[in-house]
Amino acid sequence: MKRTVWTKQHKDILNVLEEKGRFIAMKEYILQGKEDISRFYFESYRWYAERASKIVDKPEDVHYPIWVSLNKESILGLDPDTVLLEIEIDSDRVVEMDYSKWGYVVNYYYIPENEKDNQRHNELLDKYGIDDSTAYMTSFYPHIKKEIIKSWDSLFDKSRFNSREKVGTIWEIKSQWIKNVTHYKS
Repeated sequence: MKRTVWTKQHKDILNVLEEKGRFIAMKEYILQGKEDISRFYFESYRWYAERASKIVDKPEDVHYPIWVSLNKESILGLDPDTVLLEIEIDSDRVVEMDYSKWGYVVNYYYIPENEKDNQRHNELLDKYGIDDSTAYMTSFYPHIKKEIIKSWDSLFDKSRFNSREKVGTIWEIKSQWIKNVTHYKS
């Protein structure tokens, strides 16, 4: 079954697709504008790639995902030097997730199952006088760090999506999948 997804990318992606017929995310593309937080950002990306590759097989030469919007309401506006690609792709090539939970992952927060679980976790943090980031970043609380990381698996649990803003990732874009290209207009 096919589905339509959209991705905002730098306009140079069109040259890559024309020359190679395929685009994959490279570290330097992801780092643009994030150099000062890159170590932390890539730790989240590595975790994500490992988990997502268990949902949708990742080609061997691919290390990072390409973010896509799953519905028109989630499409990001265009900026100068960007294009919006409308892609038709097999549904089984898309990893779906709840975008609101991604913020928890990149900030090293625990994703609670429900309010009772949230209260339990906060009481644990209060007992040690710490927050999630401290538990994650230091080596003093490995049991809490493990709990935080385990909670992130709910990112992919469709029965526990909180947000209407659902996004996804794909591992590559092939030129034959492109159905429409929208260019930035000032």
